[in-house]
Amino acid sequence: MSESERVTYKRLLVFFLPLAATPFMIASTHTIANSVMARLPYPVLSLAVFAVVQAMTNTIKAPDILAKEVTVSLVDGRQSLQVVSRFVTAKALIITSILLTLAYTPLGQWVFYHIMGLQDADSIAFAYSAMRIACFLPLVEILRNFFQGMAIGVRTTGMISFGTAFRLIVISLISLWAVHTQAFPGVVIGAFIWTAGIGMEGLFLAAIFLHRFRSPAKAVRLFPRRNEGPLTVRQTFLFFLPLAAMIIMNTSLQPFIQGIIARSPIQPTESLAAYGVAWGLFLILAGPLNMLHQCSLVFAKKARGRDYERVRRFCFAVGLVISAGLAVVSISPLGYWIMIRAIGVSADIAG
Repeated sequence: MSESERVTYKRLLVFFLPLAATPFMIASTHTIANSVMARLPYPVLSLAVFAVVQAMTNTIKAPDILAKEVTVSLVDGRQSLQVVSRFVTAKALIITSILLTLAYTPLGQWVFYHIMGLQDADSIAFAYSAMRIACFLPLVEILRNFFQGMAIGVRTTGMISFGTAFRLIVISLISLWAVHTQAFPGVVIGAFIWTAGIGMEGLFLAAIFLHRFRSPAKAVRLFPRRNEGPLTVRQTFLFFLPLAAMIIMNTSLQPFIQGIIARSPIQPTESLAAYGVAWGLFLILAGPLNMLHQCSLVFAKKARGRDYERVRRFCFAVGLVISAGLAVVSISPLGYWIMIRAIGVSADIAG
């Protein structure tokens, strides 16, 4: 093995740091959204309903996230690139059609009331307002997630962080305008900066990727060989299906929990708002773990040997550091200070 191919802790750190920064910044966008909604008309209702809509939307569109994994794991040439591109596009269109149905038909009201537990007319009306914007998320995410997968595949993870940083700038400008004008309820602004932010991130990432590599077809020449023969749709689906089932089960816990909270006889709206803010803060701190598996996908080619052990130890160390950080925020006054001073929620919500 040549020196350039050997896996070292330095190579792992250089590869992972931009990926770790990305979910941190993504989670920060959700905290910005919570902070803005806390400063706009109907703050408590907006925070509560947006948390419900966000959890439900994330569960339905959860398989969209896998565009990165499918691209990194299965693309190794032009033929496999075409198969994967068509597969993830078809998947995004199907998910979009489901969200559109919920956003623009009476079925959405039935789901909001009977499944998500929103009991009053104002909450359901606010949920529709958010859903009619957020339903277009799969269409903007497909661009972002595909090019993130391409960037990971050619090990240029730094451009992913640049894309997310651009998203932060865009939503910060929109947030400043929204707070200054007070023109829209918080739930509308929250859904808009969520959707528009990802769309702008995807466009920016695509632009810098194409500037460097000219086209995905040219970039795939840098991908390692993975498939023994031509990639088929069936192989792609069989790879995708268990991952999709796992991620749907994982994300479905949030709407399940929120459905229980919404049916609480004691201050359900305030409880939903508090849970949404706390969960957003948790995602900021734990977000880097969502990208940790990319180190295994790219560097741990065999389940044995020195390279595998280095990747395993590196991943364990990262998990230990992040767990320690979560513990500090949870048991110290720091978490309360962040919610009051940085996010700007009331003492009742923060407590």
